[in-house]
Amino acid sequence: MFKKKLLSMSFSRESIIIFGFNAFLVLVFLLFQNTLPPVIPLFYGMPKGTAQLAPRIGIILPPAISAAITVTNIALLSTTRNDFLQKLLIVISFIVTLLSTVTVVRIFMLVSSL
Repeated sequence: MFKKKLLSMSFSRESIIIFGFNAFLVLVFLLFQNTLPPVIPLFYGMPKGTAQLAPRIGIILPPAISAAITVTNIALLSTTRNDFLQKLLIVISFIVTLLSTVTVVRIFMLVSSL
């Protein structure tokens, strides 16, 4: 029933694709986690030094947060009928996913041994 309701919503296909991409990123970085050093620079807003470092499993944090934002936006999509708000939620999900992907790929390329 929920699946039918979700698929009948406008913009649900786009939001499911965005969520799937985030889940794919989490899986990819879990698979390539062994090519990373034990700690990675993840928290660039913190003071320079060890405060910026996180364990290598932390590389999945940005796409996981992005996926959580997308799930929240999917829930909000189901409650509103306002077309502009629905488009805005999809665009927000896309932008958050894009920024987290760029961040994680740059960190991965900076520190990985591939």
